[in-house]
Amino acid sequence: MQQALSQLRLVKASEALDDANDLAMRRSGARGKEARGRQLKAEESFEDAQRLVEQGDAMHVEDTVVDEALSLMADLSLTMEVTEVSKMSAQAGTILSGLGFSQQMIDGRFTELSGGWKSRCSLAGSLLVQSDVLLLDEPSNFLDLDATLWLERYLQTQTRTVVITSHDQMFLENVVEETILIRNCGLRYFDGTPRAYEINQRKEAKRTGKQREAMAKKKEHIEASIQKGKETAKKTGDENRLRMVKSRQKKLDDRWGIEQSAKGGRFKLNRDLAGYHLTSRAEIAQDEVERRVKMTLPQPSKLRTSGDLVHFQDVAFRYPKTKNNVVEGVSFTVGQTGRCSFIGANGEGKSTIAKLVLGELQPTSGTITRHPTMKIGYFSQTSVEELSALPEEGDAPTTALMHFMAYFANKGEAVEERDARSFLGGLGLPGKLSSHTPVKALSGGQKVRLAFALIMWNPPHLLLLDEITTHVDAPTIEALALSLRRYSGAIILVTHDRWFNRVVIEGVTPREAFDHDDLDESASESSSDDEENVRKGETCRVGGGKVRLTPGGMTQYIGIVEKRMAKREMAAKAG
Repeated sequence: MQQALSQLRLVKASEALDDANDLAMRRSGARGKEARGRQLKAEESFEDAQRLVEQGDAMHVEDTVVDEALSLMADLSLTMEVTEVSKMSAQAGTILSGLGFSQQMIDGRFTELSGGWKSRCSLAGSLLVQSDVLLLDEPSNFLDLDATLWLERYLQTQTRTVVITSHDQMFLENVVEETILIRNCGLRYFDGTPRAYEINQRKEAKRTGKQREAMAKKKEHIEASIQKGKETAKKTGDENRLRMVKSRQKKLDDRWGIEQSAKGGRFKLNRDLAGYHLTSRAEIAQDEVERRVKMTLPQPSKLRTSGDLVHFQDVAFRYPKTKNNVVEGVSFTVGQTGRCSFIGANGEGKSTIAKLVLGELQPTSGTITRHPTMKIGYFSQTSVEELSALPEEGDAPTTALMHFMAYFANKGEAVEERDARSFLGGLGLPGKLSSHTPVKALSGGQKVRLAFALIMWNPPHLLLLDEITTHVDAPTIEALALSLRRYSGAIILVTHDRWFNRVVIEGVTPREAFDHDDLDESASESSSDDEENVRKGETCRVGGGKVRLTPGGMTQYIGIVEKRMAKREMAAKAG
């Protein structure tokens, strides 16, 4: 009993530590410091639980242990009764299969899963529990597009309340019905998607701007007439005209402001302006539109010689001691300003292709030709984890600024502090955030910015970006996409982000990148963001060991996935 209870404590402590590590990775500032404190406590609890397991049967069974075990059994019995365990096995299989688990993975050990698959398993557990409210924090992280589309369809069928925090714009556009924004320590509610809210805000800003402009002209006209009336009254000595001028001035001082109510009718003081105010009319309030994040990337130098940067010819690859190729017959070319993306389910070989491009892996057959003088900048899926695992240097924790300067110093390149500060600030790590906040206390999105800054200090001729949008907030994703559209070098993108792929690789405008954007174009992004002559690239689908050009881009791939999902559903019903 003692050993079983110790094992259970260890499992709970391990889960608590995983949650604490995840929270510490995503938070910064004061909240990051608090999360780091919880992380340290969770580490201590895990070590204590691990020590108890190692002591094993040497410990004697105390009465408190028996009481705790009986209490846990009672709680488990109640949980099994409430959750109807007998019906959950089939439901769990359906959910796990929808999230991409093979039958072998479903039947296998949880401890043998990678971190990404453990996150999927936790998500599956949340979906399985029959609750009144379902809270999901970044559920599409670590999901491939197949699993994301399944999750969208699953959530659309839910009758319970679902509250989602996500940076995936397309996911929110397809799932949510209402939006809650946190602004100035308060909540603001909007009946519609975040995209609809953004466009509504721009419409409102445009409307109130016109109202303020019209009111300003009207006020200027009234003030001119008052001044003219005063001058005329003084010359003629007309007392009636002077009283009329004073009346106009009083009205201007006391009753100048909005002339329409919030419902569009005529403004009435006793109905539309409750409470104490300095004037009898409220001014036209212009809601502050959230500032768009701007990101300016340095451009690479031109190569002195012509020629393509990367060329694959009938490339195949398999790992040692395995029988089957991961990919085979892969042929594609990326020119000096080319654009190319690889999309597909996890485990199909997208990251393997990226490593073949880099030269970290050598093809089993076929040929890979690289430009002899090009420089490649590689953002990998593990970039954030590598920054999180940075060792402390001395007593002072490593900050983004310290790591940035030390990184290039180790490569023999001296970087001035003011230049480093300016560069990091341009990529979203300004001021004290870069110089005072430890790297471990940065959020996941801020670590992405730091990793990207290390790549872009010496702009590469080829940017190889593997899931760069994970952890990054929506405004920064938009800014990154727009800056990459203007990048003069080549880009190879591995992504599950539909919107990002359409904007960066397929060359569509940010507004057009939404599947069903029927919103007023007058409120869309300015044309300056969507310059002419945007480079358009190719979207390639990776699956079944093959790489296929997808002429219809992300839209065509979504259609393929949806057909595959429909066939699985029909097969499940028939079975």
